[in-house]
Amino acid sequence: MIETRSNLPRPRRISILILIISWFVLRNNLLDETNYNNNKWIAVSTSHCNPNVVFTTFRCPNSPACTSIRQRIENNTMQIWSSMDTIEFIVMDETKDNITTNKYGVPVLSDMYLKAMSRCPESNTYTYLNGDIISNYSFVETIEAVSNTVGVTNDFLLVGKRTNVDWTMSLDATKDDFNFNAAFNNGTLFDQDAEDYFTVTKNAIDWTDIPQLVIGRPMYDSWLVQHIWLHKAAKGVNVLSVDCTDTIPAIHQTDSAGDYSWGGGTSKGKEDTWYNQNLINQWTWKFPGVKAFCIPICTLWKTAYYDTGRNKSITVQCTKPDQCGKSGEQLYEIPQLEK
Repeated sequence: MIETRSNLPRPRRISILILIISWFVLRNNLLDETNYNNNKWIAVSTSHCNPNVVFTTFRCPNSPACTSIRQRIENNTMQIWSSMDTIEFIVMDETKDNITTNKYGVPVLSDMYLKAMSRCPESNTYTYLNGDIISNYSFVETIEAVSNTVGVTNDFLLVGKRTNVDWTMSLDATKDDFNFNAAFNNGTLFDQDAEDYFTVTKNAIDWTDIPQLVIGRPMYDSWLVQHIWLHKAAKGVNVLSVDCTDTIPAIHQTDSAGDYSWGGGTSKGKEDTWYNQNLINQWTWKFPGVKAFCIPICTLWKTAYYDTGRNKSITVQCTKPDQCGKSGEQLYEIPQLEK
């Protein structure tokens, strides 16, 4: 037998071994925080989440609807939301995150909220948005303004209209020269009955006691707004519903599916497309007045910018003075440095 020996002194060999072990421990810890698999980020449970959770789903890379432009769009979404320092951005996967789906395999919105809240129980707000929606830091500033308005013990729902921008491969948010404002200014403000982001506090909606509406299909957005407007108000539950269109620039990165994609070609037929409508009609006994059709954003409050000449402030204002109890006066004004 030939005996082999290392030429390295024993103390040095031990130091190298410790270094290698340390590297593997560090690598495994990093993988425990975030797992990157086939161009899809899956965030796992952590007790150290940022204050504002934003979550969505992506089509790529496991869907036939994943084109090169769709991949670019989802990369942009990942880049924009992950770069905001108070945002905990989560991309959910129906299988790996055990998300409840309907019979057509479409994720149930309420279960996604419950999973997000379970994953980050100490966070302040939770936002679902479509995977092609991006914004800027005004999103965070608006949340701060409304939070300071209602106080830490009160609940709210923030919604708003989107601006459609025809997206091209040249619009790459991962590049230093990407200009969000220029892209936004080239877009077109969309219909009043289409909302693509929903920011709530933990107790604004009882997610265990509403219809299992699914994402990516019509009607769920209008139902949520109506639910706050009609049902919770009728029960004496004070949840502030706020239209944030004027202070949250929400870009819809529009690909070939168009402005009314309703699943982006993933729908399996008419019943799949109109699943939410049929479900809402079955729940009218419990939520009378909440209809299965699209309506304009109906909120009692809205956010707006107030420009002092030096700084910009976000104000929360009443949209229907006769119903606000304060003659329509603004509730709060929070100074924000102009970005």
